Amino acid sequence: MTSVTPATVSVAPRFPSICGRKGSTNRAYWYSDSHAETIDDAFDQYVASKFYSPYQAAQAAEEFMDTMERAKRGDLEHVDEIRPINPATTEPETIYEIKTHWHNSKRSANTSGYLGARLFHGEPPQRPNTIIGVYLMCKSEYSDDDDEWLAQTGAAKSAAWRFDECRKKNWCDLHEI
Repeated sequence: MTSVTPATVSVAPRFPSICGRKGSTNRAYWYSDSHAETIDDAFDQYVASKFYSPYQAAQAAEEFMDTMERAKRGDLEHVDEIRPINPATTEPETIYEIKTHWHNSKRSANTSGYLGARLFHGEPPQRPNTIIGVYLMCKSEYSDDDDEWLAQTGAAKSAAWRFDECRKKNWCDLHEI
């Protein structure tokens, strides 16, 4: 019998994303909301505003958009940069998160810490090779794991609801990334 070790267990996700399918050519869209018509607006609203330094915020925006370009080429690494959300949280939708992060980000004149962006998206079978971003959140250090879990679970549920809403509107209000 083979023993179970990290070397014998696959970490490949059960529902692999097209963002990690090497050599794929994908199109990416942002489903606009009342606060953010484009992905740039969403990043400014939900992520960049958490940085104390405008320079760091601009650098983070550039890195985030680079990650999106790599997602369109299928160059993201499963688990580290792209992963499916637990299906029990987002049923009946399959929702993924694209992860970017910045350690030691200046948060105020006296505080530095972790900041990360999580772009929740769906990949509709009706639109092959299409990434539809529906929810962007800024992840920061939480005082306890329960708070972090609640925030991310709430974001994932909101993403599933917005993806369903986008489908019901026949994929309208999409802005190319």
